[in-house]
Amino acid sequence: MKNICIFFPDKRIGGGPYWLTALARELAKDNNYKIYYIDYKQGFARTLIKPEDNVTFIDYDAKQRYCLFEEECTLFMPIYDLHRLPIINTKSKILFFNWHNFCLPALKNSSKFLRYDMNYFLTEVFSHNAQVFLDGAHRNKCNDISGINFKPDYIPLIMDMKNVEPVKGLINDNEINIAILGRIVRDKIHSINNVINQAIKYKTDKKIIIHIIGDGDRKKDVKTSVPGNIEIRFCGVIKDKELDEYLLKNVDILFAMGNSVLNGASVGIPSYIIPSAEYEFNCDKFVFLPETTDYIAGFYYNQIKELNLNVVDFETAINNVYANNNKYELGKKCYDYINQNFNAAKVCEKFKEALDNTTLYYTTIGLIKSVQDVKKITKRKLSFKYKILDKIWRYHKKRIGNFKNIESERPLLYSILNKIENYLLEKNVIMEDLVDGFKDTK
Repeated sequence: MKNICIFFPDKRIGGGPYWLTALARELAKDNNYKIYYIDYKQGFARTLIKPEDNVTFIDYDAKQRYCLFEEECTLFMPIYDLHRLPIINTKSKILFFNWHNFCLPALKNSSKFLRYDMNYFLTEVFSHNAQVFLDGAHRNKCNDISGINFKPDYIPLIMDMKNVEPVKGLINDNEINIAILGRIVRDKIHSINNVINQAIKYKTDKKIIIHIIGDGDRKKDVKTSVPGNIEIRFCGVIKDKELDEYLLKNVDILFAMGNSVLNGASVGIPSYIIPSAEYEFNCDKFVFLPETTDYIAGFYYNQIKELNLNVVDFETAINNVYANNNKYELGKKCYDYINQNFNAAKVCEKFKEALDNTTLYYTTIGLIKSVQDVKKITKRKLSFKYKILDKIWRYHKKRIGNFKNIESERPLLYSILNKIENYLLEKNVIMEDLVDGFKDTK
């Protein structure tokens, strides 16, 4: 029996746990595999797994830093989490997944603390077939940053198909009902506001209702200053069957990215992928989900040309449903596309192949000499004898007001990080300790 250990400690509601638990459940149906999942005791993934799914959880403790897994296995983990590489049997293999455009920048940051050359590491990963991608957009970004032509090895998102018939009629003939689904957080807030801005430009006599489904720490930044014919309706977090029912009863068109855009398509709602960026932008270009390639379900607005995406503007997306009366036909295309490309059984076969193909062993990485060395590392704490860290943090925290104006203060933040990084390298303190130190100084 093959042991597969998924490493993804996360307490937040998000696409990651949905994707990974779906993989775990499907793979566990094969009696040749035993599935383990490393997560916090209060991790979100635990709410998605039932006892009959045959997935065993291993507790992750941030204060302990590392989890010990004694049996030989194949570890599946995000490549940017290399600094949190858990202790596992030295005969074990590793398969990394790359599912965000910030994976390599984050990896580069961690490399400064682990004192290894990122390009050398990526060359090793490439030569050992040890990285898979969520879709073509992330592979493209990785290749661009690394200069290495990684193979198009994809483990796409998984979406359980619902036994529903796409709705033929509109929610209300006198209204335009669209939804934006997803967490309202730093890397998505500007995408949400971009859709709202395009809706403001759209000329119509009908009332436009924009259903914002989701929540997050940037909710206060959602644009609510809109003309009188537009209503911003905050719906909060809606999950599972309740989400399906809400979409079917209240939404004619969905705008989203990642796992969220697949949610709409899985119940036959015409679904469009929205562009994204880490800053405010204006982009009247959206991708009808069935017309994307390489499983792409999200992209930066400045990637459209290099990914050769087929785009439509907001007006066309709306008119295709409301003026051309194509809601059912477009919804059916989305539904069929999901079933053909994001089916759990088909994706799991790709997963099995990638698990077999990786030849990157735990000892190959060369970052950690032995389990005993790792145990020594985990015992290091950020002592208050490092007064300079405490002073830097308190000074800049007070200066920029708890980061309320984080966008305008970005250059200052980078300056802070550089100071802290240099000090850490000098004192040989690991990144995880730094995070705990910040919590202690608040």
